[in-house]
Amino acid sequence: MTEQVILLDAEKLVFTLLTTANAGKRIVPETDSDALGELPLWQYNVLGDGQTGNGLGLWNIVLDINVFANGIDAVKKEARLAYQTVLAWHTDPRSAVVDGVGWVSDVSDISYFSRAGTPDLTGHNVSQYAGSFGLTLRN
Repeated sequence: MTEQVILLDAEKLVFTLLTTANAGKRIVPETDSDALGELPLWQYNVLGDGQTGNGLGLWNIVLDINVFANGIDAVKKEARLAYQTVLAWHTDPRSAVVDGVGWVSDVSDISYFSRAGTPDLTGHNVSQYAGSFGLTLRN
């Protein structure tokens, strides 16, 4: 009998983990937001190549997070919070489990949170920081 492979819902896993740790924060998938609206705002995107060769149920993905806020000090605060949230999944594995979906088994930095250009927002006092993480997920 062959083991059944279940496609991991990485977007649901990440969304649940981000919003559980940051109740009340506006967090949306990048694909679901066509306008910034009320700030601060976190946008995220997950991208992966599928399961790794190390076994069924082991997935490597890239998590990109963009944070927007009014002014540089506010956006830096949001970036720090986003960074701490994701790193907590590695330092406290219990915080990285979503029942019925999966869990984060490893976190690594890919791109340090840094200021991103937002030319279409110039003059609106909106600042953006972007960062990326490598996540190993299991289901």
